[in-house]
Amino acid sequence: ELSKPPVVTLNAGAARALTLDEKASSGTQYAFTYIAAGDEPQGVESAISIVLSDKSGNESGKLSGKSVKFDFVAPDLVDMTVAGSPVNKDGTATVTFTVNETPASAPVVKLATGELLSMSGEPKDDKYTFTYKPTENESEDTAGIGVTVGLVDGAGNEKNGIALGAIVFDFVKSALSGAPVVTPTVARNGEPV
Repeated sequence: ELSKPPVVTLNAGAARALTLDEKASSGTQYAFTYIAAGDEPQGVESAISIVLSDKSGNESGKLSGKSVKFDFVAPDLVDMTVAGSPVNKDGTATVTFTVNETPASAPVVKLATGELLSMSGEPKDDKYTFTYKPTENESEDTAGIGVTVGLVDGAGNEKNGIALGAIVFDFVKSALSGAPVVTPTVARNGEPV
């Protein structure tokens, strides 16, 4: 039988005490909480240690085996390309990018108009490919329509609206702007037409 509740600490750069949650604790089962301060080391395992004391004053030493990993940083893109632009009515635009950490779910890639791009195949080493087939309702602005990505990592950190560039759409066939003019109308041998 313990003489007092366990002492639980987190080694996150420095030893940090966890707080006993008396409402969630009962009998020999104890619950502890820790509120992240924001200065904990990122992306590394921080060990949790527990010290038990019995009624005779014997201490268990530091029991271990569990750890916590902190992540306060939103995911981001490390490289990106937009290919196939300008896109005609039969074309396909392709967007490729790599995420700096494995997202918790598939990235959301969309045009500024709200149209979603489709993921093409499975990602490899956090490299994603998305495609867009035009509907011919897209604006033919020469600046193009912006493409953005939204990401969420395993810790729930979000980053939305990451700009990838723009896709230019061109559905108008090339044509002459008037009747062709040929001068001279009659050509002699050796004269250019």
